[in-house]
Amino acid sequence: MEEVQSSVSRDYIHNLLLFEFKKGSTAEGAARTINETHRKKIVSNSTAKRWFIKFRNGNESLKRVEGSGRIRKFDDDELIDLVQKNPTFTLSEYAHVLEVCTSTVFYRLKNLKFSCKRSNWVPHQLTVKNLNDRVRIFLSLLEKNKAVPFLDHLVTCDEKWILYKNVVKRNEWSRVGAKPRNVAKGELHGKKVLLSLWWDIRGVIFFELLKPNETITAEKYCAQISKVHEALKTKRPALLNRNKIVYHHDNARPHTARITKEKLNEYQWTLIEHPAYSPDAAPCDYYLFRSLQNALNRKSFNTLHEIELFLNNYFESKPQDYYKRGIYKLPGIWQSIVNNNGHYL
Repeated sequence: MEEVQSSVSRDYIHNLLLFEFKKGSTAEGAARTINETHRKKIVSNSTAKRWFIKFRNGNESLKRVEGSGRIRKFDDDELIDLVQKNPTFTLSEYAHVLEVCTSTVFYRLKNLKFSCKRSNWVPHQLTVKNLNDRVRIFLSLLEKNKAVPFLDHLVTCDEKWILYKNVVKRNEWSRVGAKPRNVAKGELHGKKVLLSLWWDIRGVIFFELLKPNETITAEKYCAQISKVHEALKTKRPALLNRNKIVYHHDNARPHTARITKEKLNEYQWTLIEHPAYSPDAAPCDYYLFRSLQNALNRKSFNTLHEIELFLNNYFESKPQDYYKRGIYKLPGIWQSIVNNNGHYL
């Protein structure tokens, strides 16, 4: 479908949307009907939604108060209600609905102690057992690390989807001091490739991009562990020769399979326990992948080779202290989760 046609008058679009509104259509349904009727996109879903909010508020007028020499007055409750129902709107979208300028909205929100912040992704709704397991396991790891520090020997791994076209989620308005909404993370869409990564306090040991349609099975994961073992011979020979590798991964099925445990035993790697649904205590998730995603935001790739080059350059650009900081955060995170009775921070 074509881009929104700027030649269509605002008056014409307003009348079409008002007609659809009175028919009982939804905003998206109205936009779809209008665009299909005209065989081109003359109104976007966001525009339709803004007009429908005005219609529901009893304002069916096309006239703009802004610029008429009079400043439209509106109650704080009107703005608060609009924000609570549409927390991801931009300042200009709020201004459009209220028929005022964006600066008026900005200063009113500021006076009402609202600020714009990102929503939080919640990995899972933790059960009582999940909470108890998290406290028990992290207390145990704290005690073990205190008795015999092992972070310098820790090798951790995880997987991450890398999108060819990367987008950024929007901020939303809420009261100053209030926590942002928790939003369930949806599935990733679009062309993507799976990254498998292993690293320690010194840097990246090995990473691999899976081929299209290839998935992580127990057999595939064991083959990857063998590649990591070979990489350690070159990159961490002293660590490997002393048989002091402490291995960390989450409890995904390929990681907990019998043949995986046998492979780790074959290499005499010590596996530390990781509770279910705990990405907040996985160094890849709480640290390295976050930093990597910031670098990926708004990046576009055309080929797998371009992604591989980007990752190589990115990992090599990071100093050793960067990787060390990420691993050394673990005890503090374990303790914070214990103090929070196992809940996400």
